Amino acid sequence: MRTENKTPRLLLSYKKPYFPISRDTFGRWIKAILAMAGVDTSFPAHSTRSMSTSAASKAGVPLKTILEAAGWSQESTFTRFYKKQVFPNFGQSLLSSHITKSSSALA
Repeated sequence: MRTENKTPRLLLSYKKPYFPISRDTFGRWIKAILAMAGVDTSFPAHSTRSMSTSAASKAGVPLKTILEAAGWSQESTFTRFYKKQVFPNFGQSLLSSHITKSSSALA
């Protein structure tokens, strides 16, 4: 682990000179990984836990596995706060709908 300004940092850039990454870089990396996994990343970064656990549930991952991965002991935590309905390509659908309405208004 490298220390910079006496603050320990676990993650370093993969490009020279290998400085500690910023919070923004970490967020971009997480969103890129989620996108590669097929998770809709149009939501803000703080919704990552909700997006990933909801997508896992929709994909058929057992609830016990989701609870263990998220560090939750109570099923109610997931069902009350995190189990969200996942709409594939929600952003594209919304944009397409808006474009269609705008085109109709111009005609």
